[in-house]
Amino acid sequence: MDTNLINSSFEEVRQMFKETDLRFKETALRFKETDLKFRESEARFKKMEDIFIDKWGRFMEVLINSGALQALKEYQGLNVTSSASRVREDMRNGFGRGMEIDVLCWGKDVVVPIEVKTTLNVEYVKEHEERLKRFSQCFPRFAGSDIYGGVAALHFNEDSDRYAYRKGLYVMTLVGKSMVSIINDQKFKPAVW
Repeated sequence: MDTNLINSSFEEVRQMFKETDLRFKETALRFKETDLKFRESEARFKKMEDIFIDKWGRFMEVLINSGALQALKEYQGLNVTSSASRVREDMRNGFGRGMEIDVLCWGKDVVVPIEVKTTLNVEYVKEHEERLKRFSQCFPRFAGSDIYGGVAALHFNEDSDRYAYRKGLYVMTLVGKSMVSIINDQKFKPAVW
């Protein structure tokens, strides 16, 4: 056998391995760049998703706020005359924090804090119950008022609407063109917190 031919063949194979190794390194670098771009895109998407969810939540609060007074007056004749969304009180309540209410309806002797979600689940209802228990501590200006509670949503998971009803909360949803409707039946007796 010709050693020059063998050496030449080994050199060609060695060169092919070098080129393959270089291509693998280039591919690995491209994968790293693609992974970095994917992670950056994922972070931007998450940020956009958070913005959308926050804006959608605010939009829901505005819609509920626009019709909750009328719904409460029509449903059980509650004497509510004012409403506001995102009502915050920084008064300490024994838990080291204040409280924010999505929609608050009130009148001379009555106040209805309403938790607003696009999709309501039982855990959100339980959290709102806890807020209602501390409400007077955070909002002393409503001392002496009857405090009722409400929840509002487009969708109700886990029978959260029925759970809220059993807990004595007004259950609201949007019907038609941003009209707020209380879906409790006429037998409903609200809890006073």
